Amino acid sequence: MKMHLNLATRDLDASVAFYSTLLGATPAKVLPDYALFITEQPGLELALDLDTDAQAGRGQHFGIVVESAEAVDAQIARLQAAGHAVDIEREETCCYATQTKVWASDPEGRRWETYVVHEDTENRDNEDTTCSAYGSPSVTCRTSSGFACSSVDRSRSIVPARTSRSQSSNAASRSAGAASRRAASRERGNDVGSAAGMTLARRAAAEGVGTALLLAAVVGSGIMAERLAGGNVAIALLANTLATGGALAALILAFAPISGAHFNPAVTLADAWQRGLAWRDVPAYLGAQFGGGLCGVALANMMFGLPPWFASHHVRAGGAQLLGEFIATFGLLTVIWGCVRSRTTATPFAVAAYIVGAYWFTSSTSFANPAVTVARSLSDTFAGIRPLDVLPFIAAELLGALAATALFAWLYPRARAAHVEL
Repeated sequence: MKMHLNLATRDLDASVAFYSTLLGATPAKVLPDYALFITEQPGLELALDLDTDAQAGRGQHFGIVVESAEAVDAQIARLQAAGHAVDIEREETCCYATQTKVWASDPEGRRWETYVVHEDTENRDNEDTTCSAYGSPSVTCRTSSGFACSSVDRSRSIVPARTSRSQSSNAASRSAGAASRRAASRERGNDVGSAAGMTLARRAAAEGVGTALLLAAVVGSGIMAERLAGGNVAIALLANTLATGGALAALILAFAPISGAHFNPAVTLADAWQRGLAWRDVPAYLGAQFGGGLCGVALANMMFGLPPWFASHHVRAGGAQLLGEFIATFGLLTVIWGCVRSRTTATPFAVAAYIVGAYWFTSSTSFANPAVTVARSLSDTFAGIRPLDVLPFIAAELLGALAATALFAWLYPRARAAHVEL
């Protein structure tokens, strides 16, 4: 059995593109005024009708239930890679259950959630979750096919003070069902997430390789620039800047669909703080970033006939340099948080452009990255930093990231739900 939905749209091409991404499927039929999707998981026939006067119902939302948090992460990656803005909720209470989910809107503004149920609860909602928008009707129930469809008017909802015997029985049944789904997902090895390439191992590998290539670009271009500039430090810095900015944009575009392309422990910690990344994934990300940085600087050194690692003597100390590093990282996180909330597809270019500028307007030449700072201490070249100066730099970077993240959590009250994908 399949569920059938027919939705009106003012822009058929944009809707086909959105639902192709959301469902991970291509339409079975596309005509000038009509498109049809037929999917097995979830069991669905979705028809799109062209209607220039179409309007989304107020407060309505639809959803797809998946069997693991990895499958939710896979959906996040698909949506963001296609340029769709998303809201993310991890292990939040919604509709009497703890859920992890991602929200996105189609061209008519219809809200879609992709979510996994971790366990049932006695509480209906957390006040700060998207689904607790009391006063507007919503579409929330689950079917056996994994599709959410039925209408509930929250303005007339009453949360019971005590659960009846029948309700307790139903809750126990739902909890057992959720447990069995989780067990089945574990037995299959989380097929959905694995098929989409979004396992933690793959994401960590992407962070490690990306960070290694970034360090190779930063340090390698610094060595090349210094050798070719004939003692002109300004020319050497310009060459180093342009190479770094170009490589950074390219690497973000390449790895963002896999891991979010953080390449930066400060970004990873900020993302986890705002619940865009699960804290359990943070150690793998950080290990990959620091390890990748060390590999990248070794490759850069060896490419130019130098030892893999040798301590830098480049002094970068003093309050002015630390202030510069605070501002560099504050600005970087400001650009990231601003872009992921409104201009997702522009983020790689905005980040690269900011780093190019910050190389020149900050006294520290904008390291803005603890993994980069540690790795550059092991190259006594143009881009190096004395090991003694590493910890103060990292402290300034983390403070800058903290300040920018706190600012945007206030400027955008729901910024905590925006996953950082550069």
